[in-house]
Amino acid sequence: MNDVREQLEHARREAPDLSVDPANLYERREAKARAKRIATIMVASMIGLLPIALGFTIVGGHRGSPALSGSPIGAPTSDLRLAPGTYYYVRVDPEAGIVYETWWAADDSGRIAKVSGSESGFALHQGTFGPGDFFSDSGPVAYLSIDPSELERQLRARVQVGGASPEPYGDWGGPIDWGLVRSIGELLDAPDVTPAQKAALMQVAASLDGMNVDMHSQDPAGRPAILLTTDTEHTTQRWWFDPESHQVLAMAGTFNEIVQVAGITGSTDSTDLTTMFFAAAA
Repeated sequence: MNDVREQLEHARREAPDLSVDPANLYERREAKARAKRIATIMVASMIGLLPIALGFTIVGGHRGSPALSGSPIGAPTSDLRLAPGTYYYVRVDPEAGIVYETWWAADDSGRIAKVSGSESGFALHQGTFGPGDFFSDSGPVAYLSIDPSELERQLRARVQVGGASPEPYGDWGGPIDWGLVRSIGELLDAPDVTPAQKAALMQVAASLDGMNVDMHSQDPAGRPAILLTTDTEHTTQRWWFDPESHQVLAMAGTFNEIVQVAGITGSTDSTDLTTMFFAAAA
């Protein structure tokens, strides 16, 4: 019996001290509580700040179309809105040597006029047009989105056989992106496509396979420009855009022209611009 008692006493002495220290237990509980409170505050702060962060994102992009995922361009920084009662004015000098002007309003009214050059090959119908009567050879365009992702989907539908584009993709020995480039070029040249739509067209073009983007170029008139270059239809296409408004400055390839002036004016009898989208060509 004494041997058993001695073994129990020896085991008790060798065992770790498991006695409860009230002070240490309180400190451990307080530490746990503090950690829990900090975690709760952090989660609440993240939830509270999320709408604010989203708000900054939405407000920051209100002036232009959102950037297309993967595009190096980003959204335009200029105000491209066309207010009721105002006209989108463009003066173009195409390769044919016929300088012409267009005024277009959102109700499809406006005016087309030749400034100089021969009448031969002048495709646009001259004259003044009432609401709904503006001459257009671009097909339906009012529905085109200023969201580049949605716009790309619409453009791909337009260039299919039977699509809305006046230049549908056909069996011309090239990829579907050839048709997209041709259709985008047509729309960039159209006077009845809004400035915001044209900015979105630029973003779609920049994201196409095979499109090279030079963020630090100059157009043929010497203006600062973003240059998009690609080879389609066995031709090198070069399009220059204003870095801030994303409006086309000049085109070379299927379309050859310099846009001398573009902006917003108050009437079809005026070339005094309340908003100028880029510097005028010399």
